[in-house]
Amino acid sequence: MLEPFETMGQWWIPGSKDVFSGTFRYIPQEEVLELKFIGKLEKGPIIKNIKIINGLTVGGQYMTLLNCFAYMDSLRAPGYITTKAIPQFVFVGFCFKTIEEITFNKATYSCYNNEDFMGESGFKSEHIIKDNKVEYDLSYKYPEPINFKIEDFDISTTWQITWPSIGPEIDIQEKAGFAIKSSKCHTHIEFLNTPITRVNTLLEIIIGERVPIREVTLISEKIGRTFNDGEFYTQPISLLWNQTISYPLPKRKAPFELVFSFYEIKNEINNIIQKWHETHQRYKSAIGLFLTVQRMRRELSVEQTFLNLCRVLEVYHRLKSSETYIEPEKYEHLLENIIGVVPKEHKKYIRQRLQYGNELTLRKRLKMIYDLLPQKIQEKIENKDIFCEKVVNSRNYLTHFDENIKPLKLSSDEMLKYGTIMINMCKALFLLEIGIPYEKINQKLGDFYIPETISFEEK
Repeated sequence: MLEPFETMGQWWIPGSKDVFSGTFRYIPQEEVLELKFIGKLEKGPIIKNIKIINGLTVGGQYMTLLNCFAYMDSLRAPGYITTKAIPQFVFVGFCFKTIEEITFNKATYSCYNNEDFMGESGFKSEHIIKDNKVEYDLSYKYPEPINFKIEDFDISTTWQITWPSIGPEIDIQEKAGFAIKSSKCHTHIEFLNTPITRVNTLLEIIIGERVPIREVTLISEKIGRTFNDGEFYTQPISLLWNQTISYPLPKRKAPFELVFSFYEIKNEINNIIQKWHETHQRYKSAIGLFLTVQRMRRELSVEQTFLNLCRVLEVYHRLKSSETYIEPEKYEHLLENIIGVVPKEHKKYIRQRLQYGNELTLRKRLKMIYDLLPQKIQEKIENKDIFCEKVVNSRNYLTHFDENIKPLKLSSDEMLKYGTIMINMCKALFLLEIGIPYEKINQKLGDFYIPETISFEEK
């Protein structure tokens, strides 16, 4: 949930008779997720971990705060003791008494700008001018869902619209998301770590920006109410946690700005999702660092962004290729011969220095990566040898600060330009790995804008 809220209520620990009045606050843009009340929940130390805190708000909403770090917030004389509890997760809609109860078999999930990358809308409109009169026909039909599977989770796209009250203005909103279900019961963490995170990280690669999660709702067949008609209706439970959301939120994307939409690849979605899982498992460290760079580009300096992108490309190629300069057995034999003639007191040091001597250099890896790239990105790079040389010299200077290679490093404006190219290199490599057609990547990623900036560095 991206919208902040604050509510008062009464709070207690399951099994305890003590009830406290307090205020719960959730402000994602300030990373605030806390409960504050007068008094102490339990006797004992002023700092402690509390597994579960239950609550009932003044609006009649039951809540469960899980894995709370509680501490005495203030103690004044005269005055009152105030306690603050910071939960790891919050369940809005039900009071769980034990951790073992917290399992679900269904969930819904949506993220910010979900509607943009779906590539489909249920709205159809027709504008007719006849006899100097204007007729506007607006209709809506739910798009056909896309179904795919991640492990034992069945996932499908969902659509929801909000209809306005009758009046002079029409404001109909369409929201897209994903419905997730499983034949087994799973914890909230399993839902987050497997289907939700896997889809969300794929979207971040596609869109090229951070994708804040907008809402997660969990459902258990055991939790709900039986109404007068005899039907049992499940109770949706909203999940909150302290996800880091940078503001302002990312801008909306037009369909032509995306490499592809879900509806463009609906016939191959299961194959792509499976390849994405394999790609994410194989290149997890490289993808994780790349996504971190994308999310923090506003906070990172040009040099920090450049160094991290160098590392992403190097780690990616290390994981992709096991190629070495000579056969590993021959290198090991050569290494033993070298160590054999080294004085005993230096053997350990020399062995550590030469341990990775058979691996390819960054310069060699960049040239091999260049050959994998779509043609249009190669054209942005222009000269392969010059590009690789400048990247390596700049990385070496920013790592070792060797004054001898300082004249060879990129200036800040050149580094910004190279950083833009390297971001699209990384994105193209990951998308190729999951089976996105070469032609589509070449068409969409090859036309990115390279910033031209003015250098204010002293000559």
